[in-house]
Amino acid sequence: MKLSKKVCFRLKNVLSKYCLMAFALLGVLNVLCYGICATDYLDNEVIITKHSDGTKTTTTVSEISKNTPPVDCSAFLPSSISSESASLRSITDLDGRTLISPPDSRIGVLECGFDSNPSSPGIDVYIYSSASLQCYDIIISCAHGLWIPEYNSLPCDGWASEITFYAGESAPNVYIASASYSSASISMNFVNNSYYDDSDSSNYFAFDWDWSIIQLSTDIGSTCGWFGIHSCGNSELGLNIDLLGYPGDKTPGSPWRAAGEITAMTQINMFDTSAFIYSGASGGPIVYSNNVYGIATVKTNYGSGGTRMYSGLISLITTAKAESAERWEEE
Repeated sequence: MKLSKKVCFRLKNVLSKYCLMAFALLGVLNVLCYGICATDYLDNEVIITKHSDGTKTTTTVSEISKNTPPVDCSAFLPSSISSESASLRSITDLDGRTLISPPDSRIGVLECGFDSNPSSPGIDVYIYSSASLQCYDIIISCAHGLWIPEYNSLPCDGWASEITFYAGESAPNVYIASASYSSASISMNFVNNSYYDDSDSSNYFAFDWDWSIIQLSTDIGSTCGWFGIHSCGNSELGLNIDLLGYPGDKTPGSPWRAAGEITAMTQINMFDTSAFIYSGASGGPIVYSNNVYGIATVKTNYGSGGTRMYSGLISLITTAKAESAERWEEE
């Protein structure tokens, strides 16, 4: 049977209409399913914690955060910092970045020492990154400063043996406060998906999970202050932000601010910004109005990328802040 051109045209329109509806419905189902799967995946994200005595423990996001009491997640500014963001008190360099002067005591240098030679035990490699305070004895940073896949097969299991935070550093050995670590937590997703390539002697990191939460051995937040936290998603696209840290291409020990905006949400837990980054600033906070929206981790073709504040990470930081308050606040 041969159909007329008119009938064929109508049939084609009808089929196209229903095909488009089917594809639209499939798209909605994919979004819904992805959302559900992503939420479950993040809730069951396994967290590994190394303690200063060398022991390690594992748990999940949901297990850690299920009994978290209410906690104030806003920023705390000590008397040494004005009500304005400390990053505004700065000196602009020729490359557009600005020196934070005087230094913001809520950010600092994270020094991680590794034992990379089993035949001669002792710290022989130091990695320097940036970090920021979140409560009395809690800092957040990247994971790739304190766990390296190249060393995963060594007795240290990839972990730094020594971790020290220097808050408000303005020059080598010149800082406002310092503390060693009590424990450090990272995601097993970072460990399982980062690797070392012998062919080019390079470490490759799972930047989607490139965060760390570190408990210090003492309270320095009372003196130095801390940032708040804020969730980061599609509604934050176009937000003007500052990337704060200690880039290695500047005078050692000097804190810098790179201004930019959030340009894209990428992969699972990452976002891109137009702010410039250089090695050493990794782990530094990406902030707006004294709140951290993400942790700087990587240079991109158009600026920088970082781990955004997703629900699971916010739950972990909130729990850490609550436990910190219990340790240091008077009844």
